Amino acid sequence: MRVVSASRLKAWGGFSLIEVTLALGVIAFALVAIMGLFPVAMKSATESQRETRATFIAQSILADLGSGSSTTNTFIAIGTNFQLPTGRLSVNLSTNGTNFIIFSEEGVPMGSITDNEFLGSISTVGTAYGAKVMINPLSAYTNRSRVEVQVEAPLGAVSTNRTKYNFVTEVRNR
Repeated sequence: MRVVSASRLKAWGGFSLIEVTLALGVIAFALVAIMGLFPVAMKSATESQRETRATFIAQSILADLGSGSSTTNTFIAIGTNFQLPTGRLSVNLSTNGTNFIIFSEEGVPMGSITDNEFLGSISTVGTAYGAKVMINPLSAYTNRSRVEVQVEAPLGAVSTNRTKYNFVTEVRNR
């Protein structure tokens, strides 16, 4: 058996128990701080996704309104099959009007609803977004209408607890 002297042990080096404890404390403190950022990052990612989807929904509604053949024969897609009468909503750009449309989590139109349903919480399975489309013909310009699209999410929540995104533009009446 070989005996090692105390001076030789010190030459080998190593960490003392105090150094190891301090290092673990610093690492634990850093990990707790990093873990505290995860809920903030998840909330930010959810809000960003919701805002992107709301923009997509508003753009599709405004594209539908802008591509109509006449002021009284303009349609907004409210279903997956635009060719069927149940898949589109007839809109008249020359008169004041408000329409309510619901969308899935992916932004697919699922139908139109009443204003009372829109103001309350919707219990329809799979709906995540609601769009309120307000059309106001401009009196100064006979061939233009002001269109405001208000997209709200999550639609299952009470109206006061929803995030609202407003989009406003002018649409030319044909």
